[in-house]
Order: sequence, then structure tokens, then C-alpha cells
Amino acid sequence: MFHIKLVGFIALLVIANTASAQAVRTIAVTGEATHQVTPDAFKMHFTFERRGEDLVGIKQKVDDDVLDATKMLLALSVKEENIRSMDVTVYPWFENKEQQRTQRGFVYRRTVYFTHHDIDAFDALIEQVSALKPQQISQLELINTNIEKIKRELTNEALKDAREKAKEMAKVMDMEVGHVMFMSDGTNPPEHMFESRGRMLMATASDGSPSLPGENTIRTQVEVVFELFTVSHTKR
Repeated sequence: MFHIKLVGFIALLVIANTASAQAVRTIAVTGEATHQVTPDAFKMHFTFERRGEDLVGIKQKVDDDVLDATKMLLALSVKEENIRSMDVTVYPWFENKEQQRTQRGFVYRRTVYFTHHDIDAFDALIEQVSALKPQQISQLELINTNIEKIKRELTNEALKDAREKAKEMAKVMDMEVGHVMFMSDGTNPPEHMFESRGRMLMATASDGSPSLPGENTIRTQVEVVFELFTVSHTKR
């Protein structure tokens, strides 16, 4: 009976030592990709507002203003699908008189949002928008309409960059990169990925140069953890 227990204990020790010897080595790297994006469109919004006792009456006036504005935008080659004007706000209109707060009527507000693909048309467009006398005009916002496609492409480039970094670092240490253990587009990796810091190498990306006037720098980073093997192990 004692002999059986001793054999079992030795077997457990062998398994434990084997598991320890086969501990997975990893390398964590940060891949980065940047792209200079030039605006190809702009977007703005402006708001019409009326106040009065007759809610139906002021609504009709604001709706007419929005209709005139929509016709003007279409005449300036803004596409209909790039115009949105259904954001409506209605609230009571109060005035303070002789230390009493009295409701005078209602305020009806409607905002027109639009995106235009001809940046050169801004001067003529803002002049005509101003002539409509809206209560509020937003600032000009330059945009790139292909930004989501660019971001996806940058993610792929950043992943390639991560693998190349890992390969270069592993080669210096006479090791080779194996399977991917973890990858993320910015989310922190699980804590257990970084528990054994003695067996992990880390690479970080430096800041990129500033963008040129009229351009925006889009930067994407990914975190990737690879298995790491000695060269002798992979050649067996």
C-alpha cells in the first residue's frame, strides 16, 4: 500500500515538472500604422426657431424655413440623402414679469444637418445659409467620407507591423514566433497574459510626426501576444 502511494506521488512530481518545463513563453508587441487623411467633404448644421402663443402657427413658419433651406441646399448640389432635418424640439416659453413666472406660449425649434462633398462650395453656401437668418449656425467641420474603410485597412497594417516586430525581436534572442495567443485593437489583454514578466518581451511604438496643414493623422495601434519558441525546438 505504501509502495503504491509512493509511486503515485512520484508520478505527480513528474507531471508537475513536465508541465513546468513546458510553460508557454510569450512575446507581447504593439503594432502601429498611420495614415495622413485629407478632407474630401464638410458638414454643418443650422437651426431655425420661432416662439409664440400659437404652437401650430410657429410650427408652420419653422417648417417653411426648413423647406426653403432644403431647396437651397439641393440647388447648391448637396445630395438629398445628405440632408437631415427631422430633429425637432418643442418646449414652453416663459417670461418673468413682476416677480412671477408666466407662460407666454411655446418655442418650436428645428435643425437642418447636411454634408457636402464639394469643399470649394463652402463660401457660396454659407452666404446663402446666412441669408435665411437661422438662429444658430454651427462651425465648419472638415471630414473624410472613407474614414471607416481607412481605419479597417490601418488595423490590418498594424497587425502586420506587430508580427514583424515580434519576428525581429525573437530573431535577436535566437527564438521564433509561434501562434497568436491574444490580439486586441486597444482593449487591455487579460491579466494572466502578463503574470510571468520574466519570460515576456515588450515592444512599444514611438509617437509619429505631426500632420501637415490641411491633413489629419489617423493612428491605429494593436496589441498582440505570440507564442515564443527556441529555434532548436521548432527544428525538431
